[in-house]
Amino acid sequence: MSEKPQITDCLNWQDADFRYLKLRLESRRKYNLNIELQTRRENIEILSQALTECDIPFWIHGKTLLGIIRYKQFVIEDHDDDIGVLSEYRTNVCSRLYPKLKENGFQAIRYNDTMLSVIRNDRYIDICFFEQDKDKIGYGKKWFPKKYFEKFDSVLFHGREYPVPSNAEKLLEIMYPKRVDKQGILTDLCRPAKKDKNKLKQARRWIKSNVLQKKIISSLSFEQFLDCKIEDDAAINWTLRGPHLDLITNNGELRKIVDIIEYFKANSRLEDIKNNHVIETDTSEPFEEPVNLNNRFWQTGNNYLLYCIYYGFRKNMVSYDMANNYIRNVKEPRLYSAEYFEKLQPMNDSEIEEMLKAVPLIINRNAIVHGKHRACAMIGRIIAGKSYIPFYIEKHAPRFALKTQ
Repeated sequence: MSEKPQITDCLNWQDADFRYLKLRLESRRKYNLNIELQTRRENIEILSQALTECDIPFWIHGKTLLGIIRYKQFVIEDHDDDIGVLSEYRTNVCSRLYPKLKENGFQAIRYNDTMLSVIRNDRYIDICFFEQDKDKIGYGKKWFPKKYFEKFDSVLFHGREYPVPSNAEKLLEIMYPKRVDKQGILTDLCRPAKKDKNKLKQARRWIKSNVLQKKIISSLSFEQFLDCKIEDDAAINWTLRGPHLDLITNNGELRKIVDIIEYFKANSRLEDIKNNHVIETDTSEPFEEPVNLNNRFWQTGNNYLLYCIYYGFRKNMVSYDMANNYIRNVKEPRLYSAEYFEKLQPMNDSEIEEMLKAVPLIINRNAIVHGKHRACAMIGRIIAGKSYIPFYIEKHAPRFALKTQ
């Protein structure tokens, strides 16, 4: 068996990253549904064009097929789209198709035996590698009668023709059988008959129980702090909070805290970047909630983390969940601007120590998951030649562990 071709720059997202993106999409969908649908159409068009140019046969698959065939539109609740290709084309997908997709703004976020997942503008597509076995065809645990894939039909969707399995409606009855709900309405198993109003709360509860369950275990030594990464290499924050992370990591080149400190120590670089390269986010108007998932809040400036390094630990910082309250009621100075930080009183050493004990860091795979702004303030303190004040850390599950020597 030949060796599986590699995708060297795949971000290798974890389950928590996919759940976090799903939460973002569910929240954003209330306000930007048309923009999201436009992005999905563009992504499918770009991918299908690239597949055609690379001579890779493909077809619309999964809930994307369900929406286009049965409803003549995307399934709104779906958080990804699906394309099928035969596994014999895996090498071409990796060596020819993926470079074309990168040129059009896609990035690989998952690559394994069954699929390649690529994302653009917060929407991702699964390119599923189908194997053939006698009268069955499929991937992973999903297998279907081979007869539906021996020839393909085409369907017109938003002015473009796409290949689909033959007799697709019959195939969909196998993939997504219908049922009668409590109100006597015939519905798809994959589509809720009634929108669950508590879906967002359920997702938040999952994050709280799986990511934020607290148990303080120890203080963080200076050496351990220096060895930590400011962000997990595969985290979605490199996309969501990219401008702010890029500014303090030299566009992603610097990942460990020790490297960031050395970078800003050199030749008054911190002062230069603060004066010449900062773009302050416009916080004059409220943001769509939740603020911490809002693209305009994160993508229109780059000052949040850099200012924490520059100004250090300050008293009475407004948290993101209270940002709109400040914007509506206080207004000036503009939230998180240089003027805002300059008007906040610096914390003394005992106040910093007390705060760090009360609000521990969360560290996953030797990267800071929660507490980046405090970490940046400590980076600024060390750059200024002041002593390190220990952080405390929390342990949640085996996968949430600090790297040990």
